[in-house]
Amino acid sequence: RLVDSERVVLLKGRAAAEVDASDEVLVAELLYRGFFNELSPAAAAAVCSCLVAADMEKIKRPQTPLPALQPPLATLREVATEVARVYTDAGIATDEAEYVQRFDSGMVNMVHAWCEGATFAELC
Repeated sequence: RLVDSERVVLLKGRAAAEVDASDEVLVAELLYRGFFNELSPAAAAAVCSCLVAADMEKIKRPQTPLPALQPPLATLREVATEVARVYTDAGIATDEAEYVQRFDSGMVNMVHAWCEGATFAELC
């Protein structure tokens, strides 16, 4: 919950208000669920690439995400589905499938490899 029954903004709501690069509610939900706690720095950065590039052009032929990235990506999609339903329940018109698809995983392998030490020349 972002606000209480008296419409007072709670800590999660204040955290969401500070997010500037993606869907604030989704990112706040992920943070408060501890989503990033068990991810390696490379995996966390890779998953974040889905969040910051939500409104960018999609990769035409994305690679299948690395096996280690598939569980956190599945969780990201599950939480995004829940958030879309909350939006709809709150009267905010939201196409659930379209909302979830915004968080494209086309860059995750490249970001992960870069964080693990690959150079841009090696990635291109």
